[in-house]
Amino acid sequence: MFRTVFNILAFVIIAFSQFGCGTKDSVPKFRVTLLTWVGYGPIHLALEKGFFEGIDVQLQVVEDTAARRAAFSSGRVDASTDIVDSFANLLAVGIQGSVVLKLDESIGGDGIIAKADIHSIQDLKGKVVAYPPGQPSHFFLLSLLEDAGMTIDDI
Repeated sequence: MFRTVFNILAFVIIAFSQFGCGTKDSVPKFRVTLLTWVGYGPIHLALEKGFFEGIDVQLQVVEDTAARRAAFSSGRVDASTDIVDSFANLLAVGIQGSVVLKLDESIGGDGIIAKADIHSIQDLKGKVVAYPPGQPSHFFLLSLLEDAGMTIDDI
């Protein structure tokens, strides 16, 4: 709980340092895209509880990753939530940014859902496997395949 509160306060401090405190007549805007995910709940809660007083924080729910990235790279928003893995993808296509806040750590929440006749990674050989390229699920799958002596070409 302390870490979550600390992270939210760090977010506020970063926003203030970026945009200043503003005046009564001029409240700075801080536009953020995010997707629907329980891990972003603290941002919504901080907004609801008034943690961003003095800044007009505008949360824009955008489910499509490409649309969030386009909004960020075009300057339509000031920040975008994403998974750390994806920042390598952003840099690869020339989108510059900095990671300023970490909200979550994965501690084993990833997995593979398969039909009943799949009992091991080796059983995936020659099968069709769906995954989002460049996302944690993709990297997780590549790691499991490597551990099993396989490559993405085997599936």
